Amino acid sequence: AALGLLDARTVCGDNALRARLADVVWSDWLMSAADRVAQLRDLVAARRERFGELAHLIEPDLKEAIGGLRDVGIVRALAATSLTDAQRPGLVEAADVLLDVRDALHSVTRRHADVLVRQDQEQVANAIGLSTADDLLRYVYEAGRVRQVFRRFMPTQLQVGRNQ
Repeated sequence: AALGLLDARTVCGDNALRARLADVVWSDWLMSAADRVAQLRDLVAARRERFGELAHLIEPDLKEAIGGLRDVGIVRALAATSLTDAQRPGLVEAADVLLDVRDALHSVTRRHADVLVRQDQEQVANAIGLSTADDLLRYVYEAGRVRQVFRRFMPTQLQVGRNQ
């Protein structure tokens, strides 16, 4: 939950209050990140068990599946520490792909949804300029390649999963 506060934005209200919150949260994160690696590893493992890997799902959860938007947040948070020297080429582009697909999914379904179910895939593909649902899944799979994301950006202590 605390990682979500690292990206807190002002939607309305007092921006100075949000800025003070951000200062406190970032300071706390930077001082305690090394101690939280085991907890993060457990959370990542639990998400893998529950949601699977984005790049291997017919109906991927764009946020919670391993390699999805939740992992982008983890990588960004770790990059702010000395736990990884994340030179992040490709990460921003992958996150943009996932966000674009999720935005198209929201437009197509007219609701907040993170799971790209089969019945919506063709319309989402068309909404982002792709021809077929298969093209869309290839696009999403490439953006969510978990091995690429975790091996390039995560400290060894955080890597979880088979074949590690």
